[in-house]
Amino acid sequence: MAKLTILFTLLFTLINSSLMANYEDDIAVVSKTIKSCVRKEDLQVQKLKNNLNSRYKVSQDEIELHGVSINSPRNGLITTFLSLTNDFKSNRTYTTTELFNSDDYKKCDTIYCLADEIFGKDLGVYYLYILDEYHMNLSHLSEEEGIAKFTRNELLTILGALQILPKESLKGIKFGRHMKRIKKDKGTTIANATVHLFNLWGEIGEREKITTIIHELGHVFSHHLSSESTDLSERWASFSKWEWDRSSLFDVYSARHDFTMTNFVSWYAERNPVEDFAESFTAYILNPAYLRNISEEKYLFMRDNVFGGIEYNEIFCHFSAETKKLKDLIENYNYSSAATIAKTCEHSFIKTLVSLDMTEYRRCISRELLGQKDLPITYNPKLLKNIYKDSYAYKSITQEVTSLIAQRATTFDNCKLSPTLFMDNMVDDYGLFGFSSELSSLSPNLCRWIKGLYKRRNLEINQTNTKNLLKELLYQRAN
Repeated sequence: MAKLTILFTLLFTLINSSLMANYEDDIAVVSKTIKSCVRKEDLQVQKLKNNLNSRYKVSQDEIELHGVSINSPRNGLITTFLSLTNDFKSNRTYTTTELFNSDDYKKCDTIYCLADEIFGKDLGVYYLYILDEYHMNLSHLSEEEGIAKFTRNELLTILGALQILPKESLKGIKFGRHMKRIKKDKGTTIANATVHLFNLWGEIGEREKITTIIHELGHVFSHHLSSESTDLSERWASFSKWEWDRSSLFDVYSARHDFTMTNFVSWYAERNPVEDFAESFTAYILNPAYLRNISEEKYLFMRDNVFGGIEYNEIFCHFSAETKKLKDLIENYNYSSAATIAKTCEHSFIKTLVSLDMTEYRRCISRELLGQKDLPITYNPKLLKNIYKDSYAYKSITQEVTSLIAQRATTFDNCKLSPTLFMDNMVDDYGLFGFSSELSSLSPNLCRWIKGLYKRRNLEINQTNTKNLLKELLYQRAN
């Protein structure tokens, strides 16, 4: 009997998989959606330059970079340029001889010209704009070898994918420090500390590239929606009856679903709840009718819990549906004490020390203030200003929470520092906050920052001063 059950299960699965369509199969619908969302006229070189110029005032000071005097310098743009030419791992700016292959850069008098000399003719503005607008660094200048530059078409494709997402959602997410394009002889891939695209980048069309980028961003958003990843939530798992050992961190990738379930938008979505979420996220954007037909529950979950009421179609791209979710959140918030918030958000705060991005920490505070386990990607922490009527009240509660966390984090039970760490220039072995493995990449920076404070203030190196300086650094990072 058991053998018959297993045989029936396998047969049902094979038949189900062979009959299952894919949300990408309707090429016409997907292509129309992309066409309605991607505004290529806004991606012209001069328009992007005008957009960037409008963001920053011209500095009155003369600014010189790499021996070149910059005409009408804008400090914000110069900061963005320096980020593109910075080795993030060692925190150093590349030298002139490392950046430029010829002396042509000496003819430049603008940031755009210097960027073109590094990234290619009329390509520098794309790198500047993508970093300035989306906090995504596409520079090939990194600590790893084998990183290639993006082509114009690839840059336009990445920008197109980002245009498709609701703009408000992108304001609440920072995608990380680097996105890398590996040279062909090393395997072609786009990779990021947050976004990993493993398709053979040079061998798929624009539609497939955009689909892949949106899929990977779906993974990113799932981690920013709630205190626990949305794709691991019990509610999301219930839609397809996913089961796995929740006590095991990686068992979700071997999760099993009820074999009778047919509410998957693709065969790839059947792999595990994580891919099920990312594929459903992509289908919601590119072929929403297909997702709704396959699973009304998943469609409504995406609409209300992920996109905050925004819906898509192939004619108008995305539009706001009638929804009271965000309005109700703002009007009916549930105030939590600073102590409660500090306890809940402590781990999020520690994680920000690795990413150097405070978004997740601030969203955690927002969730606690609003009494919500998850928030739509269209929600921005700045909306809390509407709750408190002014920004001071929100800033005050954030500072109070940060202060409580900093006090806890710098007790000797959690922060086993000693003066010898400055001799070794490492803190990995001290079990900082109990998150030593998570903080391994940050450790040299923490040490360097604290050493700098010691030197500038001419303090005696001891554990009391170390604790106070570390507390000060943590507090400054969050505010």
